[in-house]
Amino acid sequence: MGKNVKGRLSELLTGVEEVSPQLFEGLLVETGASAAYLRRLLRQTPVRLHPLVEGVRQDSFENLCRTLSGLSDVYGVESKRCRDCVLESKRHSQILLARNPADAWRRQVLLHLNTWLENPVIYPVWSQLQKKNAASS
Repeated sequence: MGKNVKGRLSELLTGVEEVSPQLFEGLLVETGASAAYLRRLLRQTPVRLHPLVEGVRQDSFENLCRTLSGLSDVYGVESKRCRDCVLESKRHSQILLARNPADAWRRQVLLHLNTWLENPVIYPVWSQLQKKNAASS
């Protein structure tokens, strides 16, 4: 496909309520885009994304907790794919921390990723406790 992935994507998403992992794979083929670029474009649309499509967002505390909790919700059905998604996010975060060892945000992200990896089922409760603790500090 040509360079107009954005335009083609908007046509392909007409009438779509949620981008499932299967639809995501089809969109990769249809657009010829990389998974990372397509995911970034999809995040800019109003279409709901399945947790495995959205991946782990590290741009804010709220998005980090929300996306990890979303992966916890589908963990029982897609455990390997969920773990792979979080492990990929962890590797990315470790690379960024290695570039800037004093990055407190990156350390916080790694704490959340490691906690999710240790016990994905309790992560949503743990993250709520972390939010309450941060709010009272």
